[in-house]
Amino acid sequence: MPRIRRNQLEDIRATALHAAGAPETDARLVADHLVDNDAIGRHSHGVLRLREYVYAIDRGELIPSAGPRIVAESACTAQIDGIELVEATWEGILSVLRQFSISGGRWSIAGER
Repeated sequence: MPRIRRNQLEDIRATALHAAGAPETDARLVADHLVDNDAIGRHSHGVLRLREYVYAIDRGELIPSAGPRIVAESACTAQIDGIELVEATWEGILSVLRQFSISGGRWSIAGER
C-alpha cells in the first residue's frame, strides 16, 4: 500500500479547500485538523470529510469565507451565529466568547441542524 507523508496530505487537502473557495489560511487550518483527527484514530472526523465540505461549498450550504458574528447580546448573554462554519473555524467563535467572558459575561453554546 502506498504511503503519503503527513505534510503532503495536509498540502493536498488545503489546496482542494482553497480551490473550492476557502481562504488559504482557513483551508490550511481545516486541512491540519482533518489530518490530526486521522492521526489520532478519529477517522469519522478526518480527511474523509473533505469531499463533504467541498460539496457543501459547491451547494452554497457552507460559506468558507464566513466568520462568526454576534446576533444579539445583553449584559450577560450573547447569541452567536456560526454561519455554517467548518468545525475548525469554531476557534474564531471561542475567541469572541473569551472576550465576552473577560468583560464579565457568561456563555454557552447550543446549536440546531
